[in-house]
Amino acid sequence: MSETLRTFIAIELDESIRRAIDDVQNQLKREHAAHLVRWVAPANIHVTLKFLGDVDADQMPALQNSITDACKSTPPFTLSIAGLGAFPNTRRPNNIWVGASGQIDVAAQLAQKIDDACVAFGFAREERPFTVH
Repeated sequence: MSETLRTFIAIELDESIRRAIDDVQNQLKREHAAHLVRWVAPANIHVTLKFLGDVDADQMPALQNSITDACKSTPPFTLSIAGLGAFPNTRRPNNIWVGASGQIDVAAQLAQKIDDACVAFGFAREERPFTVH
């Protein structure tokens, strides 16, 4: 039996953005509801373009090649941090999210190309609209 890997495709964040998010997290950790939140280390914060779940390790090289090909026509783009919120709400948060602004349309097109490439490998099509958070 082949090994499986918990897999997602994401955009890594610039170190300055990670430091800014870390500063905000440290401020929020002093709040009353901080114990309810699942905190993520700043080094692990990213923008998810597609979550795949468990993927057969033998399938990874072909999947990576297909995703790389799908991304080639996407020009470089810029996103900026914009806004802060919480799931399910700010009174009883369990996840804090940071919003984004900038070339959201280009990021959404990239997510669509990646989704199309993954569907060709048998992964479910993303049903929810893409949001950067």
